[in-house]
Amino acid sequence: MTPAIIEVAGGHSSDLGVMLGTFFVVVAVASLTGLPIQMATVTERGDGGGYDMLGLIVFCGVSMLLGSALLGWTARFVGKRKAAAAS
Repeated sequence: MTPAIIEVAGGHSSDLGVMLGTFFVVVAVASLTGLPIQMATVTERGDGGGYDMLGLIVFCGVSMLLGSALLGWTARFVGKRKAAAAS
């Protein structure tokens, strides 16, 4: 598995630690914040018929849209930097 990870890092094993560290930080933050946010947004129905998940659904949708926008902006920014460096 290590050769595959080094290939993802662009063949530079010096970048491997930074890439894996960043990945694990993102996963750790998501794991630590996910459950409290879920419990704060889920409410119990008044009729005793379970839970109302609308708040959680809205939160997930907004998070996905925000993440997609950030990813698109980052890709555009990196593309412009690469184009400027190539010129």
